[in-house]
Amino acid sequence: MIIGACLAAGMICIPLNPGYKPAEMDAYLRKLRPSICFCEARYFASVAKIPSSVVEMERRLIVGDDIEGTGLRSWQALQRETGDPLPPVDQQAPAVMIHTSGTTGSPKFVVHTQASLAHILERIAGAGFDDSTRLLVTLPSCYMSGLVALISCMSSGMSAVLLESYEPDASLDAIEKHRCTSIFMTPYMISSLNQAQRMHPRRVDSLKLCVVGGDVCRPAIKQEFAELFGQPLRSGWGMTEAIGTLSGGEVDGAYVARPGCAQLVGEDGNVVKDGDEGELVIRGNNVFMGYWLGPNLVDDGRIDGWFHTGDIMRKDDNGELRYVARKKDLIVINGHSVAPVEVENALLLHHAVVEAAVVGLPDLERGQRIVGFVVLNASSGSSPEDILRDVATKVAGYKVPEKLFIVDRIPRNGMGKAIRPRLMEQATEV
Repeated sequence: MIIGACLAAGMICIPLNPGYKPAEMDAYLRKLRPSICFCEARYFASVAKIPSSVVEMERRLIVGDDIEGTGLRSWQALQRETGDPLPPVDQQAPAVMIHTSGTTGSPKFVVHTQASLAHILERIAGAGFDDSTRLLVTLPSCYMSGLVALISCMSSGMSAVLLESYEPDASLDAIEKHRCTSIFMTPYMISSLNQAQRMHPRRVDSLKLCVVGGDVCRPAIKQEFAELFGQPLRSGWGMTEAIGTLSGGEVDGAYVARPGCAQLVGEDGNVVKDGDEGELVIRGNNVFMGYWLGPNLVDDGRIDGWFHTGDIMRKDDNGELRYVARKKDLIVINGHSVAPVEVENALLLHHAVVEAAVVGLPDLERGQRIVGFVVLNASSGSSPEDILRDVATKVAGYKVPEKLFIVDRIPRNGMGKAIRPRLMEQATEV
């Protein structure tokens, strides 16, 4: 309701992650200096200690009825009919600010206008969603995918089935209870959903459109999903800065670009030949306004009108695009580029490995070296040496991790993506 009201009134909406610790929330609010702040009573501690110079006390509103002891007003104080018409909204003005996932560095705030949001919604509507669609929303609205899911439902008449946070059994229960027809999840979520459905099957025959995105999804996960849910798992591409530039191709895992809106370029900025790898650059009315630097300061993030996505792709023989890796994630060893996902997939083929992530660390002789992290199943007695010997039979020698750490968990953000900077810190601390 708050997001919709902000968009209708021409305000700038900035959803923040309620999971932030008070110190993190303090840092964001000091940087953003919001005019008004809404929070649920249970998250009150995150904003209670913020100085009035950052957010005035009377402009901190509690969502819900539990406001005793907070000293704050309820948001219901704003819910009244005035009879005044809404002010006209500038379509080119900032509408939302969403932070990037921060898996390769510090998060940046991405600014979308009313117009870019509208064009994103048009492209989603063209995928066949209508008022008969029941979308299970598992991604938080502080991320672009979660926000777009919510406002897509508002604009198209779809029904949104909201979960407070992702949990596989709760998601399956919701699909069964509400007869959800569509889901969009990350590979990590899909993998855990598969496991939960295998352990305790629910009725999921209402599902019609199932999309995975946000990271590379292994073929084995897609195959298992199809067997358990009776529907193919389609690949989707998007990022905080733009959604809707690429659509699914004829072959699973391939993408088709809108004419004139995308191309692959090399390090010299020139378009690469078909079959060669290059960075995806995009343009179009669905692309963001820029990165927020401060009040009335936005860096449009484009080079000669093109936004460089940081995604390395390759065009196949059918003219469709195939994802290779994030440019920042590529590990370069003696001049050879290694995509982390290739090594991670090799690790995951070992029977004992349930999660895997690799990073590149500096190396004076070779440029970089590969270090891996794995989570093993409870009954495993495998050692790092056992797993690395197995990996060596599947990839070239220079792609085999130099060291492998067995950990209880791999740090992930709210989208389920491995937080590589944190893994690099862990590797250098050992």
